[in-house]
Amino acid sequence: FKKEADLQEEAINCLTKLCDTLGRASVAARLGLIDAVIAAIKSKNYGEIEGKLTELSCIILCMFSDDQKLRQEMVKAGALNVAKQVISKARSLDIQRWGCELLRSLSQPY
Repeated sequence: FKKEADLQEEAINCLTKLCDTLGRASVAARLGLIDAVIAAIKSKNYGEIEGKLTELSCIILCMFSDDQKLRQEMVKAGALNVAKQVISKARSLDIQRWGCELLRSLSQPY
């Protein structure tokens, strides 16, 4: 499973670099990236399983939350609940911090 986890982390790293601009983030969201990233967080039990995947996933969702439309899509996809679960379940303080940042960014008014 180590190779799979490493591959997932590398994929999230690449996506983070790819989606560093709003235009690319919007395209990626249309292609299903929001649902895929939320599923990745859930697959690691909201940070209870060691690794950087949950932290990087929260970071990319925070990047997406800069755009009002993408923020609304994330809320509809269940990202608020995911952020709360990350805060309560993650073993790492860094992951919890990004869960808090995600919750804060998603809670901004539309």
